Amino acid sequence: LPDNTVLACGGGTPIHNDNLDWMKAEGKIIFLKLFDGDLKDRLIPIAEERPLLAGKSEEEIEVYIYNTQRERAWHYHQADIVLNPLQCPVEKAAEMLRLII
Repeated sequence: LPDNTVLACGGGTPIHNDNLDWMKAEGKIIFLKLFDGDLKDRLIPIAEERPLLAGKSEEEIEVYIYNTQRERAWHYHQADIVLNPLQCPVEKAAEMLRLII
């Protein structure tokens, strides 16, 4: 990847193949961690557009989020920085980024 490239990926990306190893080798990883309720609030309105959520009830989506977050937690926490964008002021996030690049 070219220097100063930001590559955004979906939540399943680091889970499959050797993607996590590749991501770690190519640069720094920042995990934007949201609480389950925050994810639900974001995903419910667009659930039908998301293949893994389409056709599920709100309760089924809550269970899916809960289970998926816990199944993927180990991978997510391999990140260089873990932050909740809803609780971290922009200035603090920017400072953390400056420290790792």
